[in-house]
Amino acid sequence: MATSGTTDFNLNIDRVIERAYRRAGRSMRTGYDLDAARDNLNLLFSEWANRGYQLWKVKNTTANLTANTSTYTAPSDADDILEMVFRQTSGDKTFQTKILQEFLHNIT
Repeated sequence: MATSGTTDFNLNIDRVIERAYRRAGRSMRTGYDLDAARDNLNLLFSEWANRGYQLWKVKNTTANLTANTSTYTAPSDADDILEMVFRQTSGDKTFQTKILQEFLHNIT
C-alpha cells in the first residue's frame, strides 16, 4: 500500500468528541457534555496506559551504515525502535535481514 509520508492529521479533542457524538447519532447539548466526554477520554487513556496499551506514531527512517562502526545513535525524535532491517545491495541483487530485538540494545 502506498503512503503519502505525511502524518499531520491532527484533530483537537473537541473535534474528536464532536465526531463521536455524530457517529452515535447524537449532538452535544451543553458544555457539560463536552466536559464529561473529556473526563471520560482521560480515564480511558489512563486505563489503556495502565494496561500497557500505548498510543504512538510510527515513522520510517533510513540510515547509511559505516564499516567498522558498531554503535549508532537513534534520531532525536525516536522514543523506541520497533523494528530494524539491514538491506545490502550487491550488483543487481538485494539482500534484506531483519535485526532481532535483542540486538537493538547497541543503538542508543
